Amino acid sequence: MLKKLSIVAIHGIGSFKERPGSSDLLSFSKDLERLVRERVDRHLPNHFRETVAWREIFYSDITEKNQNAYFDRVKSGLNYDGLREFVIKNLGDAAAYHNAPGDPNHDVYSDIHERCDTVLKELEDDTVPGAPLIVLAHSMGGHVFSDHIYDRQKDARLTVPRIANCNTIAAFLTFGCNIPLFTFAYRYDQIYCIKDPGSGLPNSMRRAPWWFNVYDKDDVLGYPLANHGVGYKELSDAGGLVDKTINSGSFFTSWNPLSHNGYWRDADFIDEVATVVQSTIEALQ
Repeated sequence: MLKKLSIVAIHGIGSFKERPGSSDLLSFSKDLERLVRERVDRHLPNHFRETVAWREIFYSDITEKNQNAYFDRVKSGLNYDGLREFVIKNLGDAAAYHNAPGDPNHDVYSDIHERCDTVLKELEDDTVPGAPLIVLAHSMGGHVFSDHIYDRQKDARLTVPRIANCNTIAAFLTFGCNIPLFTFAYRYDQIYCIKDPGSGLPNSMRRAPWWFNVYDKDDVLGYPLANHGVGYKELSDAGGLVDKTINSGSFFTSWNPLSHNGYWRDADFIDEVATVVQSTIEALQ
C-alpha cells in the first residue's frame, strides 16, 4: 500500500557504521524514527505506520574512502590515533565536499547528490504521486540537502510535483547545521538561500515557517541561520525560516560540544520533529 507522506533523514560529518544494504533499513536515524513514531502514536494511533515512508541518505562511505586510505598509510607514525582519526573524518568530510565541475578526479559532490536522488526516487516508489516530503538534515547534511534543492531549483524543467524534483517539501528541519562554515568566501550581501521548496504542494499542505533550524548554543558545529546572509534574513523576515534553540543531549553531553551528536535522541528535538510530522499527517486526512 502506497504511503501518503515521505520522510528522509540525512546524516552529517563524522564516522558511521557500514552503510545498510537498503535506504529503508534505518541506521543513524533508527532511534529518531522510533521515538517520533511513539510520540505521534500517542495522539494519532496507528497513523504513523499507515501514512509514513521513512528512508535515509547515507553518504559517509563516499567521503571516507580516501580518508580511510590515507589514515591507514600514516597512522603507524603518529600519536593520538583516536583524536587524529576524529579530526580526519570530521574535517575531511567538509574538505572533500565541494563542486569541482570539469575535474575528472573529483566526483564526491556528484556522487553524494546522485545518492540523494536515488533515495528520493525510492521514496516516490513508496508513496502516492506528489506526496509531501519532510527532510531531517543533521550537521553537514543540511548543507548537502540545501545544495540538492538549490540545484533542482535552477533547472527550469523540473516543474512536475515530485519528491525527486524537491518541490513537494512540506518541511525542512536542519539540526546542528553548519551551513555558515561553507560560505565564508562570500560577504553577507552575497549570500542567498533556497526558495520555498513546497511549490508543488496544494496550499493546504504549505506552511510558514517551512524551514526549522534547531541548534544547541553549546554545539560548536551548530549555528543559527536567520542572520547568516541577506537571503536568509529575507526568508526569516518573511516567515519562511525560524531558528530554535534546544538543550541537546544527555546530562553528560548537553552542556558541552558533544551535544552535536545528541539531537538524534533528544526529547526536545523529538518533540519538534513529531509536531511537524503529526500536523502534516492531520493535514493529509
